[in-house]
Amino acid sequence: MLIKRPVNCNYTSTKVAAFDFDSCLVMDATFTWNSNRPIPIRPGVISKLRQLHNEKYRLVIFTNEKTIGNRTKLGPIENAIAKKTSRLDEFLRWLECPMEIFVATADDQYRKGNGVGMWQLLLEDCTKYHAPSSSSSSSSSSSSSSSSSSSSSALVTNVAPNLSECFFVGDAAGRGVPKAGGDHSDSDLVFAQSVNMAFYTETNYFPLASSAGASVFDLQRLGGKHMVVVLCGRPGSGKTLFAEAFRHQDEWDIVSQDELGTRPKCEEAVREALGAGRNCLVDRA
Repeated sequence: MLIKRPVNCNYTSTKVAAFDFDSCLVMDATFTWNSNRPIPIRPGVISKLRQLHNEKYRLVIFTNEKTIGNRTKLGPIENAIAKKTSRLDEFLRWLECPMEIFVATADDQYRKGNGVGMWQLLLEDCTKYHAPSSSSSSSSSSSSSSSSSSSSSALVTNVAPNLSECFFVGDAAGRGVPKAGGDHSDSDLVFAQSVNMAFYTETNYFPLASSAGASVFDLQRLGGKHMVVVLCGRPGSGKTLFAEAFRHQDEWDIVSQDELGTRPKCEEAVREALGAGRNCLVDRA
């Protein structure tokens, strides 16, 4: 297990907002990530997590990373740990508010889908929490026994979570067939059900568009400074609403087939936008 417990989380809250990491808070997986590219944070994640923190939720990441435990030599193990933790640290740098992190590194009872070991570690942390001077505020390898050990420093008494106020968001919900583009497993759903807390998929909890409109920040975190974004979806799903939020944003051109009429005209408008060094958002029904 890898565990990180920042000292300024809402540890005395009965409310827990827990999330998977890969393909949930971020839109790729650790083993596919190129460290030379920005982390593709899912649109809506930053603002929503900051809101939850301000509402005194205890923010938690529960993530599986068996690629660490699959390694047998020290060098590859250290490299796998560094890749996972660097992604998490980069995410927290953008988030700018604290989250507890639990990483299951082996195919054991801590792994989501196998058991609720990570949740049990969180519950142990509710009994005694080390004061800021404790070493528990940094990333470390841990087991269930070591995570609950006490120290000579002052302790802050915590309250246990109220499951009716807790929820878990993940992408592994058993939707569809993996080989046909469906979820790789149902481990996130099984984890939430085993703990007996509410479950939401990443697309339900972080919709790309809302009545409040889209965010330039969200799109820029997907791919960098200059982009072409093509909106796809069923009629009435919110594509035009999403596009209109960018209508008066600097450095963005909106290419709408409803306005231009034909695909060739849309393609020409995209070429002109790229030639001028501008971002382009394509709303083509």
